[in-house]
Amino acid sequence: MNFTEWSSLPENEQKQKCQYLDPYDDKVLFEGVENAFWETYGEQHSVNSVHCGLGPFLGPYNCIVVGITEEQSDANLPEVFLGFPVITEYKENDQ
Repeated sequence: MNFTEWSSLPENEQKQKCQYLDPYDDKVLFEGVENAFWETYGEQHSVNSVHCGLGPFLGPYNCIVVGITEEQSDANLPEVFLGFPVITEYKENDQ
């Protein structure tokens, strides 16, 4: 499935299908979701990294991991974006 097809699905269907996607086989879709997240939320000063794929600390769990600078942890981010859970990871400013 490509990004255009994915983004046209209803949100509840995206949520249902998200965990069944393969971040390797569906790499282009994951990159599209990551880019769309950057376009929507990347201008917030506290957002310093975005990765759409397997959560590094949650086992096999597809999600968007957003790096937030601790000093500016007031980011207004959604819980879910295009069906992918959004996980916040706080980082020190020098990372």
